[in-house]
Amino acid sequence: MQTFFLVFSNPVEGKEAEYKEWYTNVHLREVVAVKGFKSAQLFRLTIDQAMEPQSHKYCAMYQVENDDVGGTVQRLQAAVPTMRMDPVLDLASIKMSVFQSVSDVVK
Repeated sequence: MQTFFLVFSNPVEGKEAEYKEWYTNVHLREVVAVKGFKSAQLFRLTIDQAMEPQSHKYCAMYQVENDDVGGTVQRLQAAVPTMRMDPVLDLASIKMSVFQSVSDVVK
């Protein structure tokens, strides 16, 4: 079983380069430093979509240890006030979800 914490977000208008710099070089590392997170990566929405419209340009994917998902989420919430939340992030657009695998990977 795999568990992922997904964060869908958008940059503030006109601040996309600064957003990508902050998210990649600051925020992903801050979150992975929280006990229970294994890895992190930022993704950008492509122009090739099966469904339109899409509400978010970016998705951060964080892999979570499976043994204490609830504790990991709680530790993240407790750490947020100490994180450098850059003003290039549109806070009003954020959506967060935790997903666990229910099937094996099909190749």
